[in-house]
Amino acid sequence: AQAWPLLTQALLLEARFAEAVEAADRGIALSPDDASLRSQRGLGRLNLPEPDPAGALEDFDAARSLGTQLDPSLIRLRAMCLQSLGRYAEAGAEFTRVLAAEPEDASSYVRRGTCRLAQGDREGARDDARSARRLGLPPNSDPRLRAALERLPQE
Repeated sequence: AQAWPLLTQALLLEARFAEAVEAADRGIALSPDDASLRSQRGLGRLNLPEPDPAGALEDFDAARSLGTQLDPSLIRLRAMCLQSLGRYAEAGAEFTRVLAAEPEDASSYVRRGTCRLAQGDREGARDDARSARRLGLPPNSDPRLRAALERLPQE
């Protein structure tokens, strides 16, 4: 049972996401209270060719209910799941949690701004866009993230 988290992590690092999800499934069958396997499976589900944000969100929530403190990167992933499911208020709140821990995270400003815009908060979206532009997105950022920043209100 202890080998499943290590195998799942290795498969995730090799970008073998379907196999990682399968390994996590097998580990969870043996150790249903293993929060790390739940988080790992969530990460795998998000990176499948056909991403499963609802399943990933379920896994992140299960990990949290098992007493795991989600680190900012997992909170960000959880927020992205919520955003892709159209749950913008919840996603925005989660991005705010990420930004409290990582105030220099330009990508979370873009994503929170997108959530705010989807809820009709143009001023909040503009503020987030301003912060993201000031910080700058890393050169290797996802082109979709750059496009989202361009769609946010300017000054």
